[in-house]
Amino acid sequence: MVERIHEEWRQWGNELKRMRLQAGETMDSLARKARVSRQIIGKYEAATRVPQRDKAAAMDEALATGDALILLWEQIMDDAHVPPEFRNALMMERRSKHIREYHAILVPGLLQTPDYAITLVRARRVNGPPESIDQVVQTRVERLQKLSDMRPLLWFVVEWVALTRVVGDEKIMREQRRHLIDLMEGGTIQLQVIEDSRHNPGLCGAYRVMSLHDGRTVGFVEDPLGGRSVTKREEIDYLSTLFGMLQSEALSPRSTLERLKELDHA
Repeated sequence: MVERIHEEWRQWGNELKRMRLQAGETMDSLARKARVSRQIIGKYEAATRVPQRDKAAAMDEALATGDALILLWEQIMDDAHVPPEFRNALMMERRSKHIREYHAILVPGLLQTPDYAITLVRARRVNGPPESIDQVVQTRVERLQKLSDMRPLLWFVVEWVALTRVVGDEKIMREQRRHLIDLMEGGTIQLQVIEDSRHNPGLCGAYRVMSLHDGRTVGFVEDPLGGRSVTKREEIDYLSTLFGMLQSEALSPRSTLERLKELDHA
């Protein structure tokens, strides 16, 4: 009988295999060091068996990975309720040293307050159970905090409407704008707003470009079904060039901060 592949654990299995080969270990030699069977290691690498935390820790110790596998295991467990189409984007986000993101109509997910996020999630998941909605919102609003230790450069460009259109009610929007002000003044993010939308090169779907610590650059383009990862060099170059064009049409971060404060006191 063919065993079912647990798609959410495929990345963990791939990382285990990569690290095993990098360490010059065979399945048999790793099995002896980690005190598990060779068959179990094969199942982990094929993602047909979900590893327990203690087994992930045993693999880390045997391969001297510096807790890389247990950290990835914890990330996957945290994201167990996240829709599959977003999981890869979250993994890349946590490995990024530089994230550039554009959004035409909404405040980007990394920057959303709980009330702003839950308003959007409830509107999209009309029949979703409350506990599922709460989990999605919690994951969304915790994303920025989980990046804080790595301190990646976070740079956002949004259209003016993202800051002024009412999501939920005016109180939610005031709190959301105040949150953006705090993030900018605290040096956590750089934000630029495009006030004149008539001739700018944006008005396209939301997307991000992520420069990873291993030297790779990947993109993620959102759509109504979730989104897709972008890895082709020519597509990455296009998204990067487009982001530069959007920046040139936007207010500077300092001027954007001033405009946010004007809205906050309006």
